[in-house]
Amino acid sequence: DLYAMYSEVISDDRIEDWPGLFAPDCLYRLASRQNHDRGLPLATILCESRGALTDRVTAIRNRPTSS
Repeated sequence: DLYAMYSEVISDDRIEDWPGLFAPDCLYRLASRQNHDRGLPLATILCESRGALTDRVTAIRNRPTSS
């Protein structure tokens, strides 16, 4: 059920609901495939709480659009 909700939230562009799918003290790491394959720990995105995920959503929604 969680994976289905996750997919729906992303597919329906309801990313403001996305952080609610995580525990308050979660860890969200996004590493490139190259780093993962090489065993390198560098994460492109690292959020260490639900609040950090909410900040990420705010940054995405408030980013300048290119013309």
